[in-house]
Amino acid sequence: MVALKALAFGLFLSRVLAVPTPVESSTSPSDTPPTASPSTPEAQAQLEQLSSIAYNVSKSNLETGSQTKRSGGCSLSNLRVRREWSTFTARQRKSYIDAVLCLQSLPARTPSSIAAGAKTRYDDFVAVHIQQTLTIHYTGTFLAWHRYFTWQYEQALRNECSYTGAFPYWDWPLSAVIGLENHPLFDGSDTSMSGNGEPIPNKGDIFLHLGDLPSIRLPSGTGGGCVTSGPFKNFKVNLGPAALVLPGDRTRSGC
Repeated sequence: MVALKALAFGLFLSRVLAVPTPVESSTSPSDTPPTASPSTPEAQAQLEQLSSIAYNVSKSNLETGSQTKRSGGCSLSNLRVRREWSTFTARQRKSYIDAVLCLQSLPARTPSSIAAGAKTRYDDFVAVHIQQTLTIHYTGTFLAWHRYFTWQYEQALRNECSYTGAFPYWDWPLSAVIGLENHPLFDGSDTSMSGNGEPIPNKGDIFLHLGDLPSIRLPSGTGGGCVTSGPFKNFKVNLGPAALVLPGDRTRSGC
């Protein structure tokens, strides 16, 4: 489950950190929503607005030439654009999944003295995130660290497993609207990341705590157990968890 959560988290971060699918718009940074809406449809619209602003800023910087000079040749013609998983064709999804499976078949590069549980190239990325989880979250470097982490993961897929497609992201407001198990990312098909996991009865809710701030309560949902469907259902987890928040306001760490 830890590895599969890393897969989904990578897609989640792509949504937060990456240049989105191009959408021509007149929006500017001054149009940024002042607060996040509690309404799911409105929040989804706000995220689309932020994506449009990010794209327009990147496009404007590249058109002026100043960004091209600083970035060493990045231009509109070679700018990589993230795409939402549901916009991929079945063949494109399969291509990405095959690249991930390839990474999971390659030997690890992390020395055993640093992460004895890292057995595959994919584990290298899981190990790095586990080791730095408690120092790079809730900090000013959160976005920058994860942008670089996600970029390195993408480079490994491309350079070591010959992946040539777009790097995907997860539009989580869409799954909130249509239902998690109806989203192509978690519908349990051969072109998904997985299903919702085997149901675990009598679970409590999940609570997230951060200092003196009010706790956030998350309903535990209908699944959450072992992955029984999708292309990673037989995947062997070698690492984790680290400070994993569990239903019933519990936390688990271990290897």
